[in-house]
Amino acid sequence: MKKVMLNASLLLLALFLSAGAAWAQPHGHQRGGNGVSFRAIEELKDELQLTPEQEKAIGELKKETRSAQKEARNAERARKQSKHQALKSELDAILTAEQTALLEAHHEAKKAEAKAMRGEMREYQKQNVAPVLLEQRKKLEAKISDEDKATLAKIRSERKTSRGQKGDGQMADDRPHKDELSALVQKYDGEISKLMEEIEPKREQWEKDMKAIAEENGPEHKGKKGMKKGAHRPHPGFQKARFLLMDPAKEPEFDDNERY
Repeated sequence: MKKVMLNASLLLLALFLSAGAAWAQPHGHQRGGNGVSFRAIEELKDELQLTPEQEKAIGELKKETRSAQKEARNAERARKQSKHQALKSELDAILTAEQTALLEAHHEAKKAEAKAMRGEMREYQKQNVAPVLLEQRKKLEAKISDEDKATLAKIRSERKTSRGQKGDGQMADDRPHKDELSALVQKYDGEISKLMEEIEPKREQWEKDMKAIAEENGPEHKGKKGMKKGAHRPHPGFQKARFLLMDPAKEPEFDDNERY
């Protein structure tokens, strides 16, 4: 009976924290409510006084949840591709060859515009954002223990290898040492937050400049949902996990597919 009550309390606590703690997470670091729930349990590990059996059960549940989420993403991706191909086939049957060619040329032109916009944004980030972030990250390096520096170096190396094997589009749940990184983010959260606050005025200007770049490259989208405030904030480096993983000896890399 006591065990049942404890498990119920754990569930209620996790659900409560998942609703309020998401704002405090390093943006994108834990994707979805399940990640927040497991993180809440990890952060309250001492208070909860979990038994070895409970820790083992939660660990297995975490693995099962991540596996199910990955399978669901793959299934959804396959469903969308199939739906897209079916729609294309139906349109090809309706349109003439000339109309189909015109439509495809339009799509290619839009893809080229998007590619040019991403390139311009990356160049802007390289010239304006990267130097400031690198300087802030060097300040943080002085506060990180040698043991944690070694851990971060290991994570960088293994994530680079994993990305090369699986492709840049892999999701956060597939990243090596995610829990280990989460613990380090929590450990240095105060220092990271202070460093980000120091450059908040610059951050606001970057947001305005990048929004302008997006509008210049796609004026037909101005004012629509995708152009809402903050939509083009230069995310790399401001996600706390990514900021912590930055190598202070190297210029930050800006990758559109990077997720944390």
